[in-house]
Amino acid sequence: MKIQTTTFIPVHRRPKDRLVRERECRAITGLARQRRWELEKQGKFPKRVHLGTRSVAWRLSDLEKWIDEVSEKGLI
Repeated sequence: MKIQTTTFIPVHRRPKDRLVRERECRAITGLARQRRWELEKQGKFPKRVHLGTRSVAWRLSDLEKWIDEVSEKGLI
């Protein structure tokens, strides 16, 4: 029987930035894909990073900055 383990990376050693895929972006922002797409077209949401022909992600740092701006200024 093989035991599955998870690698723990201490906070101080984690990468400063990483890419966030669709499901996690929705969990972080609380916005549906369509609403984020509309806001992105209006320049009110961070732009996607294209990983391939059918694959996109967002920089976590951009999402965190956007959340801070929205909570301070109420941009939506």
